[in-house]
Amino acid sequence: MDNIYAFREAYDILRGMEPDRDYRGKATVTTSIKEDGTKSTRVSSLDDDVWEKELAKELVFPDGLSVSMEELAMHCLWEITFYGFPGSTFTRSDVEFLLGVDYGMRYDYYSVGCGTSGRLDYILESMTKYRQLDLARYDNAVVFVLYPSRYPLEDLEVEAFRKAVHKRLGYENVMFDTAVTSSGNENVKVMLLLNRTA
Repeated sequence: MDNIYAFREAYDILRGMEPDRDYRGKATVTTSIKEDGTKSTRVSSLDDDVWEKELAKELVFPDGLSVSMEELAMHCLWEITFYGFPGSTFTRSDVEFLLGVDYGMRYDYYSVGCGTSGRLDYILESMTKYRQLDLARYDNAVVFVLYPSRYPLEDLEVEAFRKAVHKRLGYENVMFDTAVTSSGNENVKVMLLLNRTA
């Protein structure tokens, strides 16, 4: 799950960048049909080591090619981050998961003002007691826990939280992971993505 978080982080970085207006380059969008009949889209030549140059490239489409803006953005982001996101373990399977999502909703939860004890319990109560979610609209979820290295979580409380959230959601497919941050405060953040696959 940290791979998908890295993907979103890259997206947020790219959104705030300005293209290199002096750079002239092109990237070609192509599609092919796999043996199983599914369409495969590729954006070639987005392999520079400077993201500002990638953002400045002109996209070239063959005649008659139809690709949605969402799918095009996904493939461009995959190509850029595959070559230019140092230290990322982002993989193609993460993109395929996101492309398979029909629709979804993101919710963020924080253990504000709870100190270092009961942080996940506080968030679990927020998720189950105070957030009224229509869980029937979705069929899978991603749960991502961020906690500071100076104030770590115990393995047992993380596992208990994982089981409680899985039971609350009731989906077969629930991806769960954690990551450590360098934040100076003790607060824990939980990101919940509820999705329905196409």
